[in-house]
Amino acid sequence: MGATANDGDESLSRAELFEALSHPIRVRILESLESAPLRFSDLKRAAGIQSNGHLEFHLRKLSGLVTSTETGDYSLTDDGREALTFLRSARFGEFGRRFELPNLRMIGILVLVVGLLVSGSVLVVVGQTVGGQTAWQGHGGLVSTGPYSRLVPPGGVYDLGYTPENAGTYMATAAWETSSINGANQLVFAVLGVPPGTNLTEVLSNSTLANSLILTSSIGSNFPFVSLTFTLPEPSGIQYVLFNGPTPVNVTFAGVNEEIQYYPNTSTGSELEWFGGILLVLASVSLVGLYLASRHDRTLTQSSG
Repeated sequence: MGATANDGDESLSRAELFEALSHPIRVRILESLESAPLRFSDLKRAAGIQSNGHLEFHLRKLSGLVTSTETGDYSLTDDGREALTFLRSARFGEFGRRFELPNLRMIGILVLVVGLLVSGSVLVVVGQTVGGQTAWQGHGGLVSTGPYSRLVPPGGVYDLGYTPENAGTYMATAAWETSSINGANQLVFAVLGVPPGTNLTEVLSNSTLANSLILTSSIGSNFPFVSLTFTLPEPSGIQYVLFNGPTPVNVTFAGVNEEIQYYPNTSTGSELEWFGGILLVLASVSLVGLYLASRHDRTLTQSSG
């Protein structure tokens, strides 16, 4: 019977110890008194308690672990120091699960949020990059005017053709053949109707298009290939021509091939940006949730057990 009674007393004492250490404010009280005794007001401030009644409540729960000195200060008893040591040594035991795992969960959630932020940002950047990639594709505006011989007088214009085009960026590649290298050297390929440009009213007095152009030339061959790129800000009629120099030239063949610039990965880029935006929204919502949860935890630790 005596042994049974002793066992019961020991179990009761252990239960009281676990109850005393089951609240974070009471743990803070023990840690505040670890280095030196404190007055009631100093202990209340050190433990982060605003109400005298709350501190008195927690001190009653710590009876046997905290005692009052002759001068009215509060200090740890030997049992209180042993309880604090036991609490720290039990980091991965029952107390560890009680006090450490919430922090581990918070760290894990924070790592997940950072991962969402990084992943979302990368997807948005990749989506913009992929969506902005351009390529060229064949266009229906193939203009061919040969082969046949045609004499272009000095200062004359060889008309390669006219085509209406939508807004966009185009690349025109022209090729022509002449009966002499000297004649090839003086021909200049141009695109008319691309605003804004140089006024050529004195050269093309019979042109019905706006007298604007971009141009290029090829030197040193009687069968040159030249390409130029231009952008139409709005639908416009395009005229391709060869400008001749000061001497007559016989053009035996001439032709133009059009290609238009397009964005082959626009849909893929948009999907990546959309998914990245969703991840960024989730990360933002999670950050707000973490902030609110931390505020809630601080409020709970300031309340009574």
